[in-house]
Amino acid sequence: MRYAPILFVLAGGVSGCVGGHAIGGGDDGGSNQPVGKGMTCVPCVVNADCAGGACAQYAGDDFCAARCKSDGDCAQGERCALIAANDGSEVQGCVPRSGACGASGCHDCPAGTTCDSVSGLCVAGTPSDGGSVAEPADASVQMPNGCAPYVAPDQPSCCSSCTPNSGNCQANGCYGGWWCDSSQCRCHAPPTNCGGGNNGGTPDMGGPPPPPPQGMIGPNGGSVSKLFFAVIGDTRPPNIDDTGGYPTAVITKIYADVSAMNPQPQFVVTTGDYMFASAYGNQGSAQMSLYMQAAGQFKNPIFAAMGNHECTGATASNCAGAPTNNMNAYMNAMVKPLGKQVPYYTVPINDSNGQWSAKIVIAACNDWDQTQYQWLQGELAKPTTYTFVVRHEPTGTSGAPCVSEMDALLSQSTYDLFIVGHSHTFNHSQKEVVIGNGGAPLSGNVGYGYATVEQQQGGFLVTQYDYMSAQPLGTFTVQ
Repeated sequence: MRYAPILFVLAGGVSGCVGGHAIGGGDDGGSNQPVGKGMTCVPCVVNADCAGGACAQYAGDDFCAARCKSDGDCAQGERCALIAANDGSEVQGCVPRSGACGASGCHDCPAGTTCDSVSGLCVAGTPSDGGSVAEPADASVQMPNGCAPYVAPDQPSCCSSCTPNSGNCQANGCYGGWWCDSSQCRCHAPPTNCGGGNNGGTPDMGGPPPPPPQGMIGPNGGSVSKLFFAVIGDTRPPNIDDTGGYPTAVITKIYADVSAMNPQPQFVVTTGDYMFASAYGNQGSAQMSLYMQAAGQFKNPIFAAMGNHECTGATASNCAGAPTNNMNAYMNAMVKPLGKQVPYYTVPINDSNGQWSAKIVIAACNDWDQTQYQWLQGELAKPTTYTFVVRHEPTGTSGAPCVSEMDALLSQSTYDLFIVGHSHTFNHSQKEVVIGNGGAPLSGNVGYGYATVEQQQGGFLVTQYDYMSAQPLGTFTVQ
């Protein structure tokens, strides 16, 4: 099946995105003219949908981008940026300066944050699109001699893994003796060549390590002494039906890393897109098999959210009542083995000591109907101490079937963390974390990896890991 170009326009026009100029001819190779003008914020699945432009990730979704060489090739309100096309290649393309396409992307970022045009989130620190955030004016004098750009734990800096001067958080915005790399606003293990501050070779975790979690989680939940689980994001090849290009090595190493953790996570949550295949062909099943071979290293449950590629591939696709071959392959591999018959379900968890309760709510945005809406409304209303909501598409994603109704439900509900994918990056904003770097072509300047969520006194610690080294890259805390 070949995808036809997707040319729908969001109701009420495309807010925050500028189009309307003529489409340029020719190609980008050697031509002085940019290609594909007038298509910013038009949804797409593959490059062929974009009439000479590129299907790329920005504003939290897949949109067409006119090819460009400088800002002058783009329309007013746009900039020429280095972005990742859907096939993983890097291209220069026109993207909205606002970081928004209609409902998708950044809107009214609060003070102290900036828009990451890839994930479409308002973030603290350095965005994955390479943008910058203002650092403290006196940052240069806070760095020990010879250690720039690293900032010691007891000095203020621009990192935001936790709230400075609260709980175990350090003044630099990191925890556990880690230093802040002020060039990227990211926390790192203590450098070995710096004097002053808490810079021992091993991070100071504030006393002896806590006891490992006790208990067990099964397909229908369970009881544990504290929560500790892993999250793995989008995993798919660069091109449609490109089973030979499946990122087998990446996802195999990720599951090997997670399986080798001590203590081992009680379960894994995945955020969708395990394939890139023709909706009614047979390559979706073949790619799903490759994923499950890698996942087989992990013996605890995997609770998998459905992505748009498990329907037809389009963000707006809806398989409710009309499953594709891709959806059937996903259901047979990841849902039915858990004893579930629909791709949305809740995992109830209790404290083995009777102090708290939790639920993991897995939603399926691309299998959306009123039955799922009513189910979700009821699940969110059930009282638990902690609630984690998992969905493929981030908040506000344009065109995704569930987003407007589900986002409205979430705005009226209490939850602790909203876990999503879709954007092939790692980022977070308040209680939403985007984890989409599980092997799919990357967007922004992140690498492949995964994350863990660990229950701590007063909140949950989210840690980002590099897949190759299995070392943590940074953390943030949800209070």
